[in-house]
Amino acid sequence: MEENISNIEEYRKKRKKKKRLKRLLTVLVILILLAAIAVTAWFFTRSGQSGGNIDTGDTASIDTGIEANGYPIAVGGSSPLDIQQCGKSIFLLTENSLVAFNDKGKEVYNAHHGYSNPVMTVSSKRVLTYDQGGYQLRVDSNKSKMGSKELSEKIVFGAVSDAGYAAVVTQTERYTIRLTVYDAAMQEILNWSVSDQVITGIDFNDKSSACVVSTYSVENGKAGAVVYELDFKADQPERFQTKLEDCMPLSASYKSDGNIGIVTDRKAFVLDSKGSIREEWEYTGELTSFDNYSDAGMLIFLADAGDTGNTLAWLIDSDGKRSATGDMDSKVIDSCLTEERVLVLMEKQLLIFDRKLEQKKADSLDGVPLRVVGSDHSAYVLTAGELLQISIS
Repeated sequence: MEENISNIEEYRKKRKKKKRLKRLLTVLVILILLAAIAVTAWFFTRSGQSGGNIDTGDTASIDTGIEANGYPIAVGGSSPLDIQQCGKSIFLLTENSLVAFNDKGKEVYNAHHGYSNPVMTVSSKRVLTYDQGGYQLRVDSNKSKMGSKELSEKIVFGAVSDAGYAAVVTQTERYTIRLTVYDAAMQEILNWSVSDQVITGIDFNDKSSACVVSTYSVENGKAGAVVYELDFKADQPERFQTKLEDCMPLSASYKSDGNIGIVTDRKAFVLDSKGSIREEWEYTGELTSFDNYSDAGMLIFLADAGDTGNTLAWLIDSDGKRSATGDMDSKVIDSCLTEERVLVLMEKQLLIFDRKLEQKKADSLDGVPLRVVGSDHSAYVLTAGELLQISIS
């Protein structure tokens, strides 16, 4: 595995990337964990504590220090980390807490997580929060805690389904990567791993009966990706595996029609429900940002090959067609694709486009912008100091 890590690093250097994409964080964490465990394996001894369901006793409401009496909501004193939209609620993750707000800016739920390195991911009905590099995770709705678990292996990243299933990628003592899927009762229903491959993306189908997994490896100096679909009830879980040559997968996501969107460092792919490649798009510039989390398609942002400092935007629909292109005159911080709108967060403003990438609105922003989420009616922007609601109609 150490030789494989060395090959990955050599491959990355050849790419000479100017910036680390924020969505590469999961890959970097995997590599850091692998290297750290390899260096310290000779003296490192695990506690031997087995995984099991835990109850942190945090079902009661806590004092988050946030006064939510409508938008904008001041969050600067709570060390905000992320926002996500789960159904009609906006979840805010801070260093200590998980807080949900409704569309009126009123707090509807909160909980204390107590994690050292908290990360949040959502489906349309559930929120998974976990301690990245640690051992604990929890699943919440916008009303209550649904379950929690303490694992015996370090958590790299995870995903959650509408039914409350949690898929968790962990680092094992033998330097391999394991995917474990738990049902809504936190009982294990799948334990899967592949040798010499790094898992970079996971998503559940709408029935919570299967998941798509993207992996990455380097063999004989050549990089490649494999996309799997795993059936939770089958004796042999792999429904298909599709190889993608000479690329590093960054994200895998089901689309509304059963197709699967794959974003890599060099191309964007759309696979059909059987794993065959329907469409692929080779980038015309360096990938700088993307959104592959909407059922409606994918957003791809590329640095202008002409070195103008502009950003080229592609909208690829769920069928794999590049339905629109556009040009941004500055850096894209974050983006969100809805059924009817494209939200693009820039350094000083939020730009709102239709699905033809024709600009409909621009709102100036104060403070340091961090994240944007939204629907076809409202956008929610997290800055270092505030959580804002912006009308996009």
